[in-house]
Amino acid sequence: MAADLELTLSFDGECWSTVIDGHTFSAAELPELENRIAQAVRHMARFQDHPCVQVWLGFDFDVIPTWLRQYHSHYFNSRLQVTMPSANAELPAVT
Repeated sequence: MAADLELTLSFDGECWSTVIDGHTFSAAELPELENRIAQAVRHMARFQDHPCVQVWLGFDFDVIPTWLRQYHSHYFNSRLQVTMPSANAELPAVT
């Protein structure tokens, strides 16, 4: 299944981060960042008619030393499935 949204995932040694529509989202732990991504996606008008949104998280290999990249060609890439709320449900506030 093709991704509805493709994001670049980066790690600076302390925080994981990604950029969605010009806004940076970051967190110390991946599950926390995934929750922030999910909240942002649920508020995006372009996905309101989707029952779920497939998000591709492709790792930014530029943060890994060149000599290590050959061993990590797919290690950090992942998918996130965001279930969208029903049309009648109220969205939680983004914090």
